[in-house]
Amino acid sequence: MKDWCLDKRQSWLLIFMMLPYFVVPRIQALCVEEERKALLAIKASLNDSYTYDVNPLLPTWVNHGECCEWERVKCDTTGHVTELALKNVISIVYEDYHRVWPLNISLFLHFNELRSLNLSWNYIDNTIITTGLERLSSLK
Repeated sequence: MKDWCLDKRQSWLLIFMMLPYFVVPRIQALCVEEERKALLAIKASLNDSYTYDVNPLLPTWVNHGECCEWERVKCDTTGHVTELALKNVISIVYEDYHRVWPLNISLFLHFNELRSLNLSWNYIDNTIITTGLERLSSLK
């Protein structure tokens, strides 16, 4: 009986020690304000480019939201955007629409820690080559 009591105390101690892990929310840095605004500008450029509402495409990208929790966005522990997965943005909802997105690459220059940018399967205007893409030297 004595051994059972020790095991019971040890079990409670273990539970007590693990409780903060499950109860306390994980600490994540807030997104950098300049980068949040740049993400919203990217969404606005999509809205300006197409004749219909793109909100179904990026519903979590809202003015009052925490951008590190937005879909298609990954941040590091300091709150800087490190990955943007904008692959196939338009055709996910509008399969038969092939309008060109006059993407302004300068919008991406606000992301100092951006390491991965996926713009594949989008109909992007060919002037993208001369708009400063080479200045995104941190992309891998």
